[in-house]
Amino acid sequence: MRMIRISDVTMRRSDKGVHLSFREKIELAKLLDSLGVSVIELEGIEGSRTDALRIKSVAAAVKQSTVAVPVQLDQENIAQVWDALKLAKNPRLQVCAAVSSVQMEYLYHKKADAMLKAVADSVGSCAALCTDVEFVADDATRAEPEYLSAVIGAAINAGAKTVTVCDAAGSMLPGEFGQFVAKLYESTPALKQVCLGVSCSNALSLADACAVAAVCQGAGEVKAAAYGAEGSSLANVARVIAARADSVGGTVSLRLAQLSRILDQIVWMCSTERSKTSPFDSGVRTESADIFLTAHDDMAAVSKAVAQLGYDLSEEDEQK
Repeated sequence: MRMIRISDVTMRRSDKGVHLSFREKIELAKLLDSLGVSVIELEGIEGSRTDALRIKSVAAAVKQSTVAVPVQLDQENIAQVWDALKLAKNPRLQVCAAVSSVQMEYLYHKKADAMLKAVADSVGSCAALCTDVEFVADDATRAEPEYLSAVIGAAINAGAKTVTVCDAAGSMLPGEFGQFVAKLYESTPALKQVCLGVSCSNALSLADACAVAAVCQGAGEVKAAAYGAEGSSLANVARVIAARADSVGGTVSLRLAQLSRILDQIVWMCSTERSKTSPFDSGVRTESADIFLTAHDDMAAVSKAVAQLGYDLSEEDEQK
């Protein structure tokens, strides 16, 4: 039975209501790695020196999952991202580009031919550095079918091993999205040589159903989030695929027995309200504002405060 990859995008959406500290992002990556997600997606490099350090730190902390980072359509950014990511055990470079005519001109200021060349050149440059390259076709469901097939074919020829199509508008019903995937396989034979991934918006609260419909039609990777409601839910998609493995023709690699426990930790980490003056990276809930420690407190007082924050430490960690 084929293995359906789950690619977690929680940290890629950290600018949309999920605010995590540097240390929390590393901790989140460790939790996802221990859960068994196939891919952990990070934010790219936007110019800040801390961006590269963040990628290096997460890459060093992840032991099993693939670590994926998006690149811009220029050689300098590709080199910067690879320099930060190259020490990961399983690195992946992602080339993301809009493929609908409106977004191509609005976001990238490129015509169709120029975009196709930029995608092929960027994927080729990434493939020369990294064996795992993903092409992400943003707004694929609103692209011209002929052009979408052409740009996907160019990306595959240039070295992409995974191709992801996105329903950015989130306006499709599950049956429609399943048919979209089925027709894409028919119009682009080269897709059978690589893994097809899907990313669905939750604008109509149908992202999970659309993702499962795509898997039923042959998709092998689903972008989902352990926390957040803008796309597919990692928990929902994983449980449906695991429960109906025979019907969807595949299963997931997640450690389902640990799913609830680890997701509870992630939800707490991502949703905890923080005080602006709090020195704790992991966050302090407003109801814990009455915790005050001084140099005169003993270990029992410190242990009690730590327990109130939601941590269960070993004796060695309590000593530290």
